[in-house]
Amino acid sequence: PPPRAPAAPRAARPKDDTQRQHCLRELRVFLRAVLRELRVDRTLGPLWRPVDPEDMPEVLEICDEPADLSKARARVDAGHYATLGQFLDDVAKVRKNASLLRDALPGDARSDDVAHAAHAAEDLVRSMAHAFRKKLGWDLVAACDRLHARDIRR
Repeated sequence: PPPRAPAAPRAARPKDDTQRQHCLRELRVFLRAVLRELRVDRTLGPLWRPVDPEDMPEVLEICDEPADLSKARARVDAGHYATLGQFLDDVAKVRKNASLLRDALPGDARSDDVAHAAHAAEDLVRSMAHAFRKKLGWDLVAACDRLHARDIRR
């Protein structure tokens, strides 16, 4: 018999693309729900806007890459996050910057409050991710991670 034609590469298979789009859409839905939950918590309000360098000039010296939750929300809307880990990295960056600011301004009540809020936000996001995995019944996060790793290998 003649040799069989090679199968289409995985990247060209429509089912893979449909699955990838579904995972990314579900991830965005989850991330928006998380951000909505963070938005209604008034204690997290300072995390939703960048620190004003005029109000606190030290921030530019302390934080290499300023971050806030409004940037994370914009990145969700832009489809930037392919994995929960990428989103968690940005939330961790908000927490890290708040901690650096608190360390640089010991005794400053405002920076203490912001650092506390940032730690609480990160814990809440991680807790919600855990609960989401259990509620969903399948691990969307792991599926997105697998698809992202496959995309990187291509």
